[in-house]
Amino acid sequence: MWKSLLPPEEVALQDPRMKERIEGKEYEVKEHTRKAGGDKEILVDVYIRIKEPKKTVIATVDVVKQEVIGINETSSWISIPER
Repeated sequence: MWKSLLPPEEVALQDPRMKERIEGKEYEVKEHTRKAGGDKEILVDVYIRIKEPKKTVIATVDVVKQEVIGINETSSWISIPER
């Protein structure tokens, strides 16, 4: 059965754990493909910079499985790697 894939940003923003962290806050979102291992695994880090309090939440999304497999949080903004 064919499953339509959501963009990694949407997968991250729909995750309940991420919703809890960003609810009611102003933020910006950027993506960075971290690992592409053929058609079995594609990992994308979704960087969510929250403006107040100033911090970055990084959701690692498995694009094939359509799920957030890890969440990291910093107490400040960090540089987003270039593609």
